[in-house]
Amino acid sequence: MSIISRLFLKIRVALFGGPDHDIIFDTDDEYDIPHTPNKDVQSYLDYPSKPAGITLFSEREILSVHANRLQEINMYIGLPNSDLSEEAYTFTNLVIKPLYEYTRWIHLLPASENHHHAGTGGLLTHSLETAFLALKFAYSTELLPIGLQDEEQTRKRRYLYAAFICGLFHDAGKIFDVDVISSTPGVKSTWRPLSSSLMDWAKSNRIFSYEVIWRKRQANEHSVRAPVFLERCLNDTCLNYLSDVVKERLYDKMLSALGNYTTSDDFISRCMRTADWHSTGTDTSYRYDKQSGIRASDTAARAIAILKDNISTLNINGFDSSSVRHDRNSPPPVHIMIIGGSVYINEHAALDFILNQFKHLGINFPDGDLGRKALTDLLLSGG
Repeated sequence: MSIISRLFLKIRVALFGGPDHDIIFDTDDEYDIPHTPNKDVQSYLDYPSKPAGITLFSEREILSVHANRLQEINMYIGLPNSDLSEEAYTFTNLVIKPLYEYTRWIHLLPASENHHHAGTGGLLTHSLETAFLALKFAYSTELLPIGLQDEEQTRKRRYLYAAFICGLFHDAGKIFDVDVISSTPGVKSTWRPLSSSLMDWAKSNRIFSYEVIWRKRQANEHSVRAPVFLERCLNDTCLNYLSDVVKERLYDKMLSALGNYTTSDDFISRCMRTADWHSTGTDTSYRYDKQSGIRASDTAARAIAILKDNISTLNINGFDSSSVRHDRNSPPPVHIMIIGGSVYINEHAALDFILNQFKHLGINFPDGDLGRKALTDLLLSGG
């Protein structure tokens, strides 16, 4: 664009308003690309994007987004809400108050860096979904009796509650996997999750927004920290409710289920893990974008994610094999060989494991030889 054209543009903007950068072209100059980027387009497409920061909202404001989920939870857990005393076994005392406290710690953090529920607020969304699904699975799963009928009614209701709470807190340890840094102008501060909740830190430092930076970490390392949140978030009424089971140490079972996520195999652990798999599998089946909407995730990405998430159960090279397999439903060993720097994997065992997981998660995909061939082609092509 010539100097004269630029001058006319400035005069036109001054007289009639409009953008103060070169986005209006004269007919003769329509192929003359401006040297100054269009600010609106740049802010819309900016890549890599500059974080605007996660805004601070109150617990009540955040949980209002999950009102429908809370109604579903209340239907299954069946707690009254008429008694206003703090000692009463009500939905407010046993569910809402611990949830408020948990929200103070995790606020709107994502659940992962690039796997499942990776968006703002993903950790709370995933936690609530897993808690609800764990409650549903516990509701429909038989609990082996150890006492009289009236004792078993009390015991089953407490186990429903324990499954719900463990589902809620199972990923809480992930707050130690991130650095939360103030993005409020003029305030330089980093959250220390050992000493205070995220919301308390923000309030004491007058922080209105923050950024999240992921640290290097090991898979499932966060599970050993999850039991901490039983003490941080459960009030005395919650603990008294759990203590009504006198023939078992239910609180200890919850500690074990959370702290030994990958190895524990009791009633609570099975309900919690099944719920977690369903929530994670559903979310990784789709990609979410504010502009483009919801899109199905590619099958190759799902397959690779399944291998990553279940690496400890694949029994690499028969590490846990014996003459008699204790779990007849467990997959056969996946053998891996490294030859000349190249990695070779037992094809059928790995592919069959992925196809079985696809079926378990309700993903529409062929099985048998046709499924193996289709999955192999997708993995090789990256789609």
